[in-house]
Amino acid sequence: MNTPPAVRAWLFLATLLLLPAAPPALAAAPAAPENGAGAAAPGAALFPPEYAKKRPRPADLNFFRVKDDLQAHVNRLPAGLKAGEKKRIEILSTVRAYLVKLMKFIPYDGTRVGVRLDNGKVFKASVMGNEEELVLRPRRGKSKIVRWEELPPSQYAVMLEYYGRYRLEHEAAGKPGAASLKSRQQEAAWDWFRAALLSDWYGSAAEARRLGRAALDLDPGLKPQAEALLPWILPPAPEETTPELQPAAKARE
Repeated sequence: MNTPPAVRAWLFLATLLLLPAAPPALAAAPAAPENGAGAAAPGAALFPPEYAKKRPRPADLNFFRVKDDLQAHVNRLPAGLKAGEKKRIEILSTVRAYLVKLMKFIPYDGTRVGVRLDNGKVFKASVMGNEEELVLRPRRGKSKIVRWEELPPSQYAVMLEYYGRYRLEHEAAGKPGAASLKSRQQEAAWDWFRAALLSDWYGSAAEARRLGRAALDLDPGLKPQAEALLPWILPPAPEETTPELQPAAKARE
């Protein structure tokens, strides 16, 4: 039975209202500082490359499948890096199921920009899926079933960015049950922050910076999480300068 688009949209919006704006585990920054000596400063360096290149990177986003490798990776880290890395893994472990929940009611719309496969091919199609597979549905022609690992991680970051925009553009304020603008901005910012973490983990620093800064622009309240988990995306603090001396008073005429 085909559900009318208007009904699917209503169900999707209702589902979004039930989704937390941020994962509960990230309500506060990690207790252990990222640099082992204090809070990570804005403009900090990238996660040490010698450890970043050894991160387990499941092509299908199934972090539970590589949990032993992830634990071994965390165990190898210096003490000051462990807490932050665990928090990153907590978020990334939920991304696949989170996308499935979103796509259940509103397919990802790739009919204009396309959906890129790992082999370089691009399909202009909408995407729905479950934990096992994804279905690419073009406007014309046959649908294509693919496995999660057949899409590059960068495509999943694009999907998260899309759903963040959807929250802002399609959940119009004033409708019955619609979330407030502030709430929608916070939820969209978290979608983009998830996408930034995903991009960082899979080695795309430029996209991580772009998405992370967009998230912070939308919700400055994410700054503690950014400082803890992606400190290098923050612009460096402006150099302190000595203010120019101002004349004490204008000469009386």
